Amino acid sequence: MLAFLQAAHSVLHYSSQKHIHSTFPLYRLPLLPILNVFSSLNTVELFNLSRTSSKLRAFIKTSTLWKRLEIRLLFRPDFFSFRVSTGFTGCHIFLFPRKYEHFFYNDFSNEGAGKEAKVWYKESSTHTYWNNRVLGIETIGNYLLEMFDEPKITITVAGNAVPLIEPVVHWIKKRNIRELSHLSVNGSSKNERDINCILEHFTIRRGLFTNVKLDYSGICGHLRNLDKVTIEKSELLKINDISIINPILLWLSEASLTSQDLNRFLKDWKNGIANSRLKYFRLFSKTRLNKEQVLMDIEGLERSPNEKSFYFISYLMPERIDFNTGGFDIERNDGIKATIHVYSDCFRIVVWPDFRRNMAWLKNR
Repeated sequence: MLAFLQAAHSVLHYSSQKHIHSTFPLYRLPLLPILNVFSSLNTVELFNLSRTSSKLRAFIKTSTLWKRLEIRLLFRPDFFSFRVSTGFTGCHIFLFPRKYEHFFYNDFSNEGAGKEAKVWYKESSTHTYWNNRVLGIETIGNYLLEMFDEPKITITVAGNAVPLIEPVVHWIKKRNIRELSHLSVNGSSKNERDINCILEHFTIRRGLFTNVKLDYSGICGHLRNLDKVTIEKSELLKINDISIINPILLWLSEASLTSQDLNRFLKDWKNGIANSRLKYFRLFSKTRLNKEQVLMDIEGLERSPNEKSFYFISYLMPERIDFNTGGFDIERNDGIKATIHVYSDCFRIVVWPDFRRNMAWLKNR
């Protein structure tokens, strides 16, 4: 009943926005008006509405509008959450916190949890507490996965995460999911056991973000051929690790790579030995870089300091057009060209043709 009232409130709110001052038989409307109503609801409201009718649940499950669902699993010290995003709504949240003084019961008691499930509903989130949080995660997670076919899944580990990573990993495996879209590790988390648990069971397909110091010697083999890698504390990352990861976009901060390391990187790239997928690489170094050492024995052409080069980075949010002046042009053994910039604390390489002509496919993946 609670789910129905929440969903009805959302529909009436939509009606008032559209200057409709009376109720209407939703299921008797033509398909397009129904879709217009649904498109005004956020993910949590759709979730609650789906529990009011098996007919509606079947409609949601078969509709192509929901096929782009992304589930982001967030592990933090105080809660675990699903962050759910679809093709036409923003990111909305199902939270599993530890504190539950303000929660109240809803009809998840029918899911085998007795009176363990308590919910606090807000416009963009549903806060739930379960005496058995793993049961709650599996109950809501299975429901979402059954409604939305083949969602992309992202995992974020923040701070000293709640002790749920291992059971959640095993739950995802039981759903025959073997790939994650992205993995993010941030905050003060140093639990490499949790990270290894994730990487041992899943292939990361698109992106890695981390702002904690990690030893990559044992994990970079699980991070091959990613689209984008951002490592904000990269002092333990070695030049060989970059070759193994082989990303399209690479952003490193606090790097300990030396001028000699970058010289080797450029030689391997020119000879087609490593980093064949690379389109953009930017590094901020903890050590002072020397341009002559970086470019030692590298054939190329110095650009005029007044010459501008533009490139379009479609993978970033927001997308942007950037430019640099000057630089040093080099050519790979297959004819692909790149421009290098070396400063005392920064190294950058842009591979041509740039994102505007060659990488627009990243927008739609």
